[in-house]
Amino acid sequence: MSQCDIFTIKNILRKIGDVDWKALGIKLNLDPAKLIEIECKHRGLIGDCRYNMIEFWLTNDTSASWEKLEAALATRSVRTQEVMRDLEKPYHFTIKNILRMISGFDWKSLGIKLNLNTAKLVEMECNHRGLVGDCRYNMIEFWLTNDPTASWGKLASALDGISEIKKAQEVRDLGTKEVEVMRGDREGGGRESRGREGGGGGADFEAVSGEQLGEDDLVDVVEEVIDAASKWRSIGFVLRVKVADLDTISSKDHTDPTECLKDMLLTWLQLRYDFTRFGLPSWKWLCQAISKPVGGNNPALAMKIAHNHYTISHVP
Repeated sequence: MSQCDIFTIKNILRKIGDVDWKALGIKLNLDPAKLIEIECKHRGLIGDCRYNMIEFWLTNDTSASWEKLEAALATRSVRTQEVMRDLEKPYHFTIKNILRMISGFDWKSLGIKLNLNTAKLVEMECNHRGLVGDCRYNMIEFWLTNDPTASWGKLASALDGISEIKKAQEVRDLGTKEVEVMRGDREGGGRESRGREGGGGGADFEAVSGEQLGEDDLVDVVEEVIDAASKWRSIGFVLRVKVADLDTISSKDHTDPTECLKDMLLTWLQLRYDFTRFGLPSWKWLCQAISKPVGGNNPALAMKIAHNHYTISHVP
């Protein structure tokens, strides 16, 4: 038996790759409440959540085995998450695509060139017990969350800094492609695709649910969009919330962008805008608003939200 065949957490993590950890946990018969507890404990950091879920399964399931894991991985609900992720375009500025471009490179050296604090990188290494994949994921996630100027261009410069010149040029080419597609969306896709499902086309989000959202969905919507709180006004503008309402929200909650975001989204979900003209609230429209440069200007977050709300009909 090779070292890779030994039933250990490290080998299991290598086996499951980047499948949806919660979907896998459910198929391993773990309590959904426990999975939510794990997610809250690790603040949604996927690498940590995945590690803790597998650790809990091995500790509490006396029948845990490679066979049981294979059966769980083979189920449709787990594979569906992979299918959804495959709908990403290579030029989308997402964690998955970034990781694909930096695979094999020293994550700490790259993090330093991205101007991340060295102490923070050491903290990540300790938190993830030196597992390179999780460390690399956490580093990129932290960069995207904390650097408002994060871009393909900045990543390319960092790769130059660690002497990965060829890969840096590939990354720059992706950035050029992303800009070209965004420009094409703005110039050709805007008015034609605006309809009852909600304000804005963009083929990249065609598979996202256009089902109407309502006031009862506020908590779920806020949880998905919370990372873009600082751009609440721009997002509201793209969602066609009236300027007067945006001003009122700003004067009421001007010191707290999170509260501004909540009030803006509630206004949108309550249809306090010209929905007969611009369409009804939906996940599709929200993803478009977060992605657009004049809105949230955050394609990575938009794609992350899209992954959670693709329509079943678009999953093979």
